[in-house]
Amino acid sequence: MTIPEEHAWNILEEIGFLVKYYKNRTIIDSANTIYFQYPLEEYILDFALINAKISIEIQGEYWHAKRTNSLNIPQLKRAMNDSLKRIKLQTLGWQLIECVPDQLNRESSKKFLEKSILTLLIV
Repeated sequence: MTIPEEHAWNILEEIGFLVKYYKNRTIIDSANTIYFQYPLEEYILDFALINAKISIEIQGEYWHAKRTNSLNIPQLKRAMNDSLKRIKLQTLGWQLIECVPDQLNRESSKKFLEKSILTLLIV
């Protein structure tokens, strides 16, 4: 688990979600359970609120660089994979919240995640 993923885990628990590794999945899922490293077809979702089909992805600055100029080959491959993952999630009816590490280190990170999740739950 990366440091930004650990921050996200802690924030999600502070908001009131039960966060678990997917491998520790129980038969009964509550509406407030978020799974870490949830497998969805050929992809692994960082955090998944399965019942609501919401994925929270932590976009590390190096591997998930948003710039398309001056990227090395591994970064370009990751950027392409991220795009394909977004399309697949949308096709399957999932909604996506993307966070960069900076967002998780700020005082407002809890409010950002809480507002983003609640907005998607209401829609």
